Amino acid sequence: GRNFKRKPLISVLVPVYNPPAAYFKEMLLSVINQTYFNWQLCLVDAGTDKQRAVVDEVADGDERVCYVEIDNAGIAENTNAALAMAKGGYIALLDNDDTLSSDALYRMVEMINRENADCLYSDDVKPDFNPQLLRSNNYICHLFVVRTELAREVGGFSKAYDGAQDYDFILKCTEKAEKISHVNRVLYHWRTHESSTSANPLSKLYAYEAGKKAIEAHLERMGIAGRVSMLDDMGFYRVEYGDNNDGNYSEGGSSCDDAVDKGNSSSDGAVDRGNGSSRDDVID
Repeated sequence: GRNFKRKPLISVLVPVYNPPAAYFKEMLLSVINQTYFNWQLCLVDAGTDKQRAVVDEVADGDERVCYVEIDNAGIAENTNAALAMAKGGYIALLDNDDTLSSDALYRMVEMINRENADCLYSDDVKPDFNPQLLRSNNYICHLFVVRTELAREVGGFSKAYDGAQDYDFILKCTEKAEKISHVNRVLYHWRTHESSTSANPLSKLYAYEAGKKAIEAHLERMGIAGRVSMLDDMGFYRVEYGDNNDGNYSEGGSSCDDAVDKGNSSSDGAVDRGNGSSRDDVID
């Protein structure tokens, strides 16, 4: 990483709320053991079982690890508190019970140097940026990295979408990003336990209802007529696109071929919006 022309500080945002102790410690170690050195870990602990002792033990004086305790204001506002701590040019989102691969930040910075991306996301099973697919499922999710300036420009995280605050945030960021890059590697590892959404989707039904509202707000911002409905598979949605004039609706597709903006898409997964092309161009 020291040979990169650009070595941006990456601020990793982690809202903390009573995580399983072993999972939390592994999350901390996964950041501390990154092969890329220029990072800041922003831990905002809003739980009832504070984790300061664990952080002090694992961080062992590493000044890149920043920890504060706050009263719980909901997941969105807790994440905004972490965003307020961020000093880096980019932020990354990490849950308090998940882990990063050791080269996660290195690979993101590698792509930043190559593509000068505003937003980046990882995983080798995901398609390149596809706005119609994103309206049917938050397929981007983790790992997501975005310019800090852009994150603040869109207003950070909204408590109106608690439970789907990341989905809403990703929609807002990708609406305004000039370049979105897909890093075709597995860099993020989900963990499952009894209270996690990934283990039991019904444990956070409210999150999927908030996701529907986030898509509706996105369509409104974009000036796109559409009806959003939740599918039986939790976390998936159907958008029926309507004509703004006659009020008729038709179900939208999610073909990757239709998703590339009228700018240029490079072979490594970056979408360049060109000179001010609008998101409406994507689906017209």
